[in-house]
Amino acid sequence: MKIGRIALSAFVGVPIALLYALLVRLTFAADEFSLFLGTMTCGFLFLVPLAIGALTVRLAPIELRKSLVYAIVGPWISIFIVAFGSAYLYLEAVICILMAAPIFMVFASAGGIWFHGKNTDVNKSSQNTMLGLILLAPYLFTPFEMRLPTNASYNIVESKVMIDAPANTVWENIITIPHIGPNEQGSSIFHVFGIPKLLETSALDYDGVGGLRTTIFDNGLAFTETVTYWDKNNRINFSIAPSDQTTAPAPFSMIGKKHFAVNEMNYWIEPLDQDTVILHITSQHQLTTHFNSYAGIWTDFILSSLQNYVLRMIKTRAENPPE
Repeated sequence: MKIGRIALSAFVGVPIALLYALLVRLTFAADEFSLFLGTMTCGFLFLVPLAIGALTVRLAPIELRKSLVYAIVGPWISIFIVAFGSAYLYLEAVICILMAAPIFMVFASAGGIWFHGKNTDVNKSSQNTMLGLILLAPYLFTPFEMRLPTNASYNIVESKVMIDAPANTVWENIITIPHIGPNEQGSSIFHVFGIPKLLETSALDYDGVGGLRTTIFDNGLAFTETVTYWDKNNRINFSIAPSDQTTAPAPFSMIGKKHFAVNEMNYWIEPLDQDTVILHITSQHQLTTHFNSYAGIWTDFILSSLQNYVLRMIKTRAENPPE
């Protein structure tokens, strides 16, 4: 009997919640409303899942609304379907869905708990009014949020690896990274979720400050790197900007623009002895959102993972030079 009630709820609250989620996603991402609505907002990230959870539970049978477990977990059905549907239809990149999922789950549960245990025959009118306000909240709050200034935050991520090779060999593997074949490609956990793999870094057009090179990833993402500090066999710093060669799809094509940019990448070789060094990579990235603290947890983690992936590749090449 309980299984039948759960199945019944799937044909009541969940589909309507999914229709609401689709409507919000299409309107918030539409160019026509870009001055008032946007997906990179607290209104979308926090209030939309709250509304999805509220709808899922409010329209469920009363027997299920009495269950605290269902109020917490039931909205996840809608969230998971939205996530898989967005990935399948290419509405969002998988990595973006992964980053948003914890917040969506928490706030969807909060919306479900809001209507936990409430009987439709008691204060039905006030409950419907509250539900309506929750559904409208993203549209009422976000235009106001879009007018608020966003402060940029700058995060620094450092990674390092020990390499059994002399400094000059490591240096040559830093300043130019020839094409990385499939047999050389390592893996980061985030590659599974759509983060592109590094393909190659072109040779510098000039050995010294002002030298330029292009870094290309396997999805068409490309960056122009300019040498800002040069100390041969010791340290090299690059400033980073999006390249005109970029053919990557969104959201990767947006890196270096409004919300997220990697500004600097610095390499430092620390000699331990004649044939052993520690190679350090330090990157600085910029976040400009109303939720920099949360986004920074993910960007720090992703960049750390990617830097370690690059370090492993440099280590392998430096320790096993071609004959």
